[in-house]
Amino acid sequence: MDCGVFLGGWRGRLRRARNKRAVPRRSGDFECGVGSGASGHRRLQRRRWQQTANADQLKLALGFQRDHKRHRDALTKFVRRFGGTPVEPKSSYDFGTIASATDIVKLAQSLEEGAEMAYLTNADKLVNHEILDAAVPILEDEVRHNIVLRQLLGMDVTERMKY
Repeated sequence: MDCGVFLGGWRGRLRRARNKRAVPRRSGDFECGVGSGASGHRRLQRRRWQQTANADQLKLALGFQRDHKRHRDALTKFVRRFGGTPVEPKSSYDFGTIASATDIVKLAQSLEEGAEMAYLTNADKLVNHEILDAAVPILEDEVRHNIVLRQLLGMDVTERMKY
């Protein structure tokens, strides 16, 4: 499946949301919250991949890491600009037993799917055009990451997302 075609409908939905509203929000509203939560989970995902992944999976993870650093930087900029404070990563996380690279892929896929859904289901709440313009490529990356991880797990990538 061509990811560009797959993402086209979501781009349209985000653009429609962008055109509906043009009023900047205050600190503490949705834009600040998304950035604060996202950067901590990205750091966790990177640490876990590096601990147990094989060479091919690590190469994939490092590519995703570059995307996530870009997302973190963009979101941190907006959180600070709107008067918020980005959340620092926790010193440790408990995700139960992770015994294999497959467990890591499953964890990463669930985190990517959660991030994807967070952006998609909240798109209509983004009222600042600049923030919405930054959110669209992040959503596209999250969808791409989720599709790749679903393929690695042998999951169906042709079913429509439920949102």
